[in-house]
Amino acid sequence: MGIEAKSETIVTAAAIGDELRAYSRQRWPLANDKHRKSRIADLLNVSARRIKSFWEGEATAVPRPDEIRRVEALTGKTFSTAAADGENRDDFMAMRRSLTRRWLRIAKRYMADAETMSPAQLNTNQTERE
Repeated sequence: MGIEAKSETIVTAAAIGDELRAYSRQRWPLANDKHRKSRIADLLNVSARRIKSFWEGEATAVPRPDEIRRVEALTGKTFSTAAADGENRDDFMAMRRSLTRRWLRIAKRYMADAETMSPAQLNTNQTERE
């Protein structure tokens, strides 16, 4: 679930903006950008300010999944997140393997210490950690 949610945010405002600019310039070649942004906002049912953020590629504008789908439906272009999904999954699995190895080392060290300690020492060490 976490990986899927992350992959949705891989599509940047700049990518959306590039596609919206290309689409609008082809659809309304004689109109100015202000008119194009207004028409795009109406077609996508989002605010003019949101379109401006995408148009200018603002880093703070993170496209929502429903907005990405609407832009894809309007422009006919699919924003591929398959490669990003694979990269995210690989990163996640590498991190998981690393954490597993670290936990195993900690557990082995604790077990080795536990074998050499008396029950009284184990209780003392446990209360010190808490």
